Amino acid sequence: MGKLKNSDIINHFDDDKDDGLKISIQIVPEVEHCIILTLKGYIDTYNNLFLSKQIAKIRGSHFNKLIFDCTSLSYMSSTGIGAFISIWSDLKKTGGNLVTFGMSDKVIEPIRLLGFIEYFNVKNNVKEAIEFFS
Repeated sequence: MGKLKNSDIINHFDDDKDDGLKISIQIVPEVEHCIILTLKGYIDTYNNLFLSKQIAKIRGSHFNKLIFDCTSLSYMSSTGIGAFISIWSDLKKTGGNLVTFGMSDKVIEPIRLLGFIEYFNVKNNVKEAIEFFS
């Protein structure tokens, strides 16, 4: 069997699109309620709503352990940082959490400088990110 499409995992996930940010998802079978989101592009003021809508679809499908693969994320504005903190806060209320990996220096440095790094649970790779939830 081939790789599942986004909408096979979460109904209507691909109905909304954004030119600046592509999100693909993959279930982590060894961790209950865990999903990997691969982010490609950038997060800014203009596509922040798109990100929030996609996260709402994921949360509505009872995933509360989110792993963000940021390997192909080229930029995150302060609005994007705020969105991640909001996602983290929402997840914590339901016993969930988020983990990131693969952030470039260009993406992670503003997060560090603003003092928000603790909300991102930064790991070195997908293996460490999955182990965070194990």
